[in-house]
Amino acid sequence: MQGQQSRWYFPTRRGLRRIPLEDANALSGPSALLEHPDRGDHIALVYRDDDFLAESVARFVDSGLRAREGIVVFATLPRWEAIRQRLALGGVDIASAAGRGQITRVGVHNILLGWMSGNCSQHAFNQEAGFLVDIQLGNYPAVRVYSELADMLLEKNNRVIAAIMQRSWAVYLRGKPVSVLSAWPLNRLDAEGYRTRFESLCFMHKHVLSEGDPPGVDSLPGSAQQDPVQKTDDMP
Repeated sequence: MQGQQSRWYFPTRRGLRRIPLEDANALSGPSALLEHPDRGDHIALVYRDDDFLAESVARFVDSGLRAREGIVVFATLPRWEAIRQRLALGGVDIASAAGRGQITRVGVHNILLGWMSGNCSQHAFNQEAGFLVDIQLGNYPAVRVYSELADMLLEKNNRVIAAIMQRSWAVYLRGKPVSVLSAWPLNRLDAEGYRTRFESLCFMHKHVLSEGDPPGVDSLPGSAQQDPVQKTDDMP
């Protein structure tokens, strides 16, 4: 976006550290993370612009398809159409991938309804969302997941339930060759309490990729000047 400089964020116990996107390649840049996530990675894609989101998700999905991994997409139809069009512009044959079962798109509403009917428990999550990923794991050595489940909850201002959803993903991921990319809208992280909420978001994910700070936010706790940025598994 014009006037915005993308940031690469890493959560640590000491706070949130960041560096400009163009300086991240020597460490673990966004392209490397989206295209080659590690097993168990849970990435929050904090977005303001839908084009940024569609482009990032398309890169995540395209590289997964080329790596012969299974793909599960939990997305609304309008959002999926934008991502599918971006993939098509890059020459990806989504129809063929879907036909051979390598990619599966699932709507978010029924998943959320089933999970919430089960009192938002881990067991209900495993039955509703985890079950669909497990099916792909039966056919592919690794699976990538794009999820708008928390995004939809945030749209309804269900912040607490959205946090429970992300923790459910974290529990599900343990020991599985699965990586998850979760959409997290920056406009839902309103200015009031932004810093606290953003840091809480970071501790729910292994990595956070963001377009940049919202207007009026000069910096976040921690900075590139304070200490070097590095990939970390230092989670609470």
